[in-house]
Amino acid sequence: MQVRETFAREGYVIFYDYVSEDTIDEWRASARQTQTEAWFTDVVHDLPENEDPVEDHDLINDEGRVKAVIPDQLARRLSRMLARFYRTFLPAADANDWEYQKTPAGTNDLPARREFAAVPVGTNIMDTSALPGSIFVATDNDTIFYTYGWNHNIVLRSDRRQIEVNKGDIVLIRGDFIIAAVGYDTNHICLHAYLDSPLPERPQDHHPQLVRVIDDTRRITDDSFCLVWNCTFKGNAVSRRRHVIRFHGILFRRMLSGWHDFTWLVVSPFICFK
Repeated sequence: MQVRETFAREGYVIFYDYVSEDTIDEWRASARQTQTEAWFTDVVHDLPENEDPVEDHDLINDEGRVKAVIPDQLARRLSRMLARFYRTFLPAADANDWEYQKTPAGTNDLPARREFAAVPVGTNIMDTSALPGSIFVATDNDTIFYTYGWNHNIVLRSDRRQIEVNKGDIVLIRGDFIIAAVGYDTNHICLHAYLDSPLPERPQDHHPQLVRVIDDTRRITDDSFCLVWNCTFKGNAVSRRRHVIRFHGILFRRMLSGWHDFTWLVVSPFICFK
């Protein structure tokens, strides 16, 4: 029950090392054997302007990533093998449209996007089955995604979190979860499928939608890194303060004493001071 609540709250859940290395090598070999002409560039809805409806946005090429359809026999095997994972969270879901997603070597970070805009009006916002979800299977170590939460029209750079998975790990996300793939020095391949529930139906011509990211970390000052050990976040004073409160549970309290203004900090055991 707790992991289901985590999925509803955070928008994603990771199963670590759930697919054997031999099986992953077999799936990756299948991707390498895919004919060159079978790979194609997908299209996505461009960034919205003036609050236009999503269906009126221009479709643009999803530059930086290519995909190929996974053969039917392997796709059916994937659906059967992984059903016990995704049906824990979406009991009525079926995995459809299995595909290889390849990020070629030297590609820049991809723009943030979400698979679906928002839950239908009148639906419980915490109902993870109100929209189709997605499943990713990593076939390489050090596979990284930037995440920005869910159910947002725009997102802030200071809200960005990094999740890293390795070969054989599985990532499940909500339909409105905002995610961005990063660039690599070598080819990286993930397996991806939609997790369709009986209602609502996913249109046959469905495409992801890009999401605008506002950089609120500009004017970075010296020593502007996060206080938490091994955290890579950096930003200005305001964005760093928001980051540590939201993601690390560190609380600030300001007190005046004489001529001095002291900032007291509830210290986490993970903080390292230089």
